[in-house]
Amino acid sequence: KETFAEQAADVLTCVRSINKTDSSILLSSFGSLKGLAKAQMDELSLCPGIGEKKVRRLFDAFHKPFSTQAARKRQKREKEAAEEVAQRKMEAEKAEQQKERNEGDIHEVMV
Repeated sequence: KETFAEQAADVLTCVRSINKTDSSILLSSFGSLKGLAKAQMDELSLCPGIGEKKVRRLFDAFHKPFSTQAARKRQKREKEAAEEVAQRKMEAEKAEQQKERNEGDIHEVMV
């Protein structure tokens, strides 16, 4: 995305239920992301097409801290996935070593 409007739309559409049209309306109403972030809920609700749920979700996105619990869960899943990959890699290496040993044994028997 190259233009400010496209980049801002990408950011704003990360908020659940906010679409590109909403993004355009919000930016034209508040002039910038900074102006939008500073807006109060009653100001947001004056924008056409921005209902109560969108107002609350948008306001929360700018004013509530990120969930540390969700971050911890994500980190745990990532760690478990990395451990599983490492385990599979180790098993594959052991299987390859066993295969090489078996091939060596077969070669010795044939000689």
